[in-house]
Amino acid sequence: MATSLLLWLATLGFLFGIALVTGRVVTGDWRGILVDTRNKLSIARLQLLLWTAFILSAYLAVALANVAAGAANPLGISVPEGLWAAMGVSTASLAAAPYVLNRQPGKLATNASPETASWRDLVSDEVDGFDHLVDLGKLQMVLVTGVLLVAYAVALADRLRAGPAVVHSLPAVNDAFVILLGISHAGYLAKKRAPRSGATRTASSRA
Repeated sequence: MATSLLLWLATLGFLFGIALVTGRVVTGDWRGILVDTRNKLSIARLQLLLWTAFILSAYLAVALANVAAGAANPLGISVPEGLWAAMGVSTASLAAAPYVLNRQPGKLATNASPETASWRDLVSDEVDGFDHLVDLGKLQMVLVTGVLLVAYAVALADRLRAGPAVVHSLPAVNDAFVILLGISHAGYLAKKRAPRSGATRTASSRA
């Protein structure tokens, strides 16, 4: 139903709004929820925020629409295992990133404050002296995450717009969906750890 689609978009906007306000309150910058301990915008934080907001907003919107339609079990909504896997991979990647960076032999690039964080941080190299270069591991994750999110958003919007009044399941995803996401995160983490030829060495690095 069109109502379900509007509810999803409104709920998605509401969750993003909470994220923006939280970042502003904590760091003084609207992008603060994406800023890591080096005052860099983090692609790992961004993709986890996107997957969490998309999945939670879809579930809540469908539940509310089911209540409005008088469903006997409005919370009886099947969420595909692939979506749970996407959130799991994203969460694990965010948790593992500092551990991997702490083993990066080069000196890590930092910014002076959250306000000096730049959107280029999302695709630039982590190591000082190399941060003017594109990090292909990050770029791959940006592209894969973007393509998968857009594809799923289109499928979900079509289900909500044209589907029945009571929705019992979110659109399914296949193994290729999870494999692509897993490969992008594996490349992202491996690139963080890889030494850079000629980089300044440091005894300890922090994420």
